Amino acid sequence: MAGVVLVATVVFALGAFAQGTSNSDSRAAYTVLLESPSVGERLREPSGPKQASVLPRRDATTVGFLRREVALTQVPVIDSIEAEGAQVLGSASHVLNAVFVRATSEQAEAIRNLPGVSAVVPSRRHEAMVMGVSDIVHVSAARMRPVGSELFGDGIKIAIIDSGLDFEHEAFQDDLLTALPEYPKGDAEHLAYATNKVISVRSYVEMLNSKSLESSTPDDYTPRDIGGHGTAVAMIAAGTSVETDLGEFSGIAPKARIGVYKVFGTPGVNFYTADHAVIAAIDDAILDGMDILNLSLGHLAFWRWDSSGRDCGQGTLTAACDPLAVAAQNAVEDFGKVVVVAAGNFGLRGSHQLPALNTVNSPGNAPAVITVGGIGNAFGDFREAVQVAGQSFAALSGSGPDADGPLTAPVMSASDLGDALGCEPYAADALQGAIVIVDRGDCFFQQKVEHADAAGAVGVLVINHEGDELVAMALLGDTDIPAFFIGASDGATLRTLLPEAESVLTLDPTPVAEAQSWNYVWSSTGRGPTLALYPKPDVAAPSHLLYTAIPKYNDQGNLFAPSGFTQQSGTSFAAPVVSGAAALVWEAHPALNSRQVASALINSADAESVLEDDLPARLASVGAGALDIQAAVRTVATAVPSSIGFGSVGDVTLPVRRRLVVYNNLIHTETFQLFVESRDVDSRARVLINGSRSKS
Repeated sequence: MAGVVLVATVVFALGAFAQGTSNSDSRAAYTVLLESPSVGERLREPSGPKQASVLPRRDATTVGFLRREVALTQVPVIDSIEAEGAQVLGSASHVLNAVFVRATSEQAEAIRNLPGVSAVVPSRRHEAMVMGVSDIVHVSAARMRPVGSELFGDGIKIAIIDSGLDFEHEAFQDDLLTALPEYPKGDAEHLAYATNKVISVRSYVEMLNSKSLESSTPDDYTPRDIGGHGTAVAMIAAGTSVETDLGEFSGIAPKARIGVYKVFGTPGVNFYTADHAVIAAIDDAILDGMDILNLSLGHLAFWRWDSSGRDCGQGTLTAACDPLAVAAQNAVEDFGKVVVVAAGNFGLRGSHQLPALNTVNSPGNAPAVITVGGIGNAFGDFREAVQVAGQSFAALSGSGPDADGPLTAPVMSASDLGDALGCEPYAADALQGAIVIVDRGDCFFQQKVEHADAAGAVGVLVINHEGDELVAMALLGDTDIPAFFIGASDGATLRTLLPEAESVLTLDPTPVAEAQSWNYVWSSTGRGPTLALYPKPDVAAPSHLLYTAIPKYNDQGNLFAPSGFTQQSGTSFAAPVVSGAAALVWEAHPALNSRQVASALINSADAESVLEDDLPARLASVGAGALDIQAAVRTVATAVPSSIGFGSVGDVTLPVRRRLVVYNNLIHTETFQLFVESRDVDSRARVLINGSRSKS
């Protein structure tokens, strides 16, 4: 495999953007960074930082020896921390040399002054970045995979760093997979959850909780998914082939193995995560031999990914301001992992202009990770139906329980009982065995459904009071009967048909896909550039109304359906599309390193099709463009790095140079023509390759 070294030179660039900072609690979690180098730092060449193209596979014996060396450096620091009265939560050794603690602000200040400590950084909280992925990425609507593909992700291991997994879900059962040598791995008390499909199991929820009786919030410390987010993410990346109401359905890489790293607690209890838990999970994923790390989480970046002490007032001048971004970067550079991160859902949270720039999340601001923005979905509009007198009307079911197949029952109108809105309780058994029709308005959907249930109803049909928009009825998780919603015009027609139907109505939960335009930027997706004015996101994938698996067993979870499948939106669900695609590329080209896999995905993207405001979408919204899995698998050349940026050059000496290595992935000699094609011609700026002329 040959490499060609190119130098790109920029002649001018514009200014930067900034964001504020946040305060931490007086008693909180902290990441204590140690002065002694991590395993990754010890593996680096003595001559200095590695060239981006050099990513050797690490010898396990050497890594194990260095890990023990790092652990020895942590012992005296841990002893001193405990002597200060702070609680030690855990540690990391591969991507960072760090100890995680819970401490008061006074204890944190004392820890900063301990021998061997470089910095004490408050651990910031993260949130999850919450149909079928379809023809957008050249895959089939029902199966999610490339049409006719012979690649299944076999031999590739994907770490899902998220809210856990529904281990009993049919999407994660595969009797044809054989056991891998040296697996399963993980927490000894949780290995009973492991299978030949799920080969690594760990939970970090206990790290999020206080041991104090006054402030603790007891939680489920098992790796089971209570919130549902992790199950949905894992299905998209590597779920096995299953039958659903929409037909056969599978993840992008159905034969890839999964590592479960639970970093989110339970909704209503500790449904967040924080830097220290995610860093610990990244560190363990490396220890467990995962190839691809999926992080559908993040927080807004307040500093450049590599900002150090003087930028944020943390410890020494070399101490990281954003340890999580550094950890994600080091997982790629030092250990050759593919790290895929959601760009975030903050694109509409600006106060000066919308969409808001500089809203790509950390750790998605780290240059070596693959940061995934969100676009539309060609089969994202799924509808259920209400049927009466041989006619069918498009409907949308609420967030409560699904009907177990089509539900047919006598129908009654709430207006005949004195309250068309259904906001007041009915007489006992007034609706026994019936589906009741109520109008939208005046009270919450939950009240309408609970009143109907108390009177013996088996279902509720809500008709919009004006307009034909189908409304998603939320907050019905505690209700016990199905509820459907239809538009005002259809509702009026339905009422006229009831006498003909002898007042019998059917609520049919079978979803039907409706094709729609996909080539738009999802409005909430995080936008670049980064605070360092480098290009992000890297690539875009479907994030709007993806059909995916969710748990069946917890109706209190954020994501729940008795069927085990539903639609969800967010860049959380775009990221695993790319993680699964990375598994297919690596299976097809096992000799590639992680940076070349990233290039295959990014540099083969469709840069022309996605629109924003009726114009070709900008790099700040979709990066290189829409993911094209088939093109990525067929890649003949890769570039490391896959994108280059020049940052702000207003106060530097020009020209600014960047190094780029182009690899020929074919087995024979090939000639490539390289040139710069300016999308936006500006007489004040030029980019040249080795002194060549730019092409207008």
